[in-house]
Amino acid sequence: MANSTNLEWHMIGFRTFSENEVSNTTLREDLYKKMIAIDPAAPTAEEHQQKAITKLRYMLFRENMSSSHEKGFRIEALKMRGSSPVTDMKTVKTSQEIQGTISNFVNGRKSVVKDMTKRLKQMRTLIEKSEFFQRHQVVGSSIFIVYDDHKVGVWLIDFAKALPLPEGVKVDHRKRWTLGNCEEGLLFGVDELIRTLEDVHRGLQQSSHDSKKYGRR
Repeated sequence: MANSTNLEWHMIGFRTFSENEVSNTTLREDLYKKMIAIDPAAPTAEEHQQKAITKLRYMLFRENMSSSHEKGFRIEALKMRGSSPVTDMKTVKTSQEIQGTISNFVNGRKSVVKDMTKRLKQMRTLIEKSEFFQRHQVVGSSIFIVYDDHKVGVWLIDFAKALPLPEGVKVDHRKRWTLGNCEEGLLFGVDELIRTLEDVHRGLQQSSHDSKKYGRR
């Protein structure tokens, strides 16, 4: 893509793994080692004694490291014009950290935030009305945001883990996930991303130097 393009990639949902991936309750030493390499204090006393954890335990630990568990989305990566991609974003977790990252990404441009929010709201309406989303759990999907000096684009991508719901199971894509309920939090994440962008927009409006510095609303 052109060097003038700015890109941001958000993973959407409380969980980014399928239920089939974590149905195995085997204790795994390799996942315990991965966990302590990230956070030596994370395992319980029993897990330290066993020196092994289940895949579900590891996956939930990984989601809790980011904003996925609380907000239903996380910033996975971004690239700003003239800069190298930034991919180590999984620990950007608090509201302040997320809003600061997005403010930097849009370079203080309120119009970009406004367009992003508008397109996300349109996307949310389409998802809520879609028969496909009424019949599927959509795990591991992403929202891809692109903007330059002229346009803003927002897309929902990555449907490799979209699975038909079992017969008799319904989801609203907002409820908290428990094993077997097939919820993934996709719409919860979209809601939270919209709220975050609205907070960013308000913050930019309150900056007295904003319009002078960037010359646009």
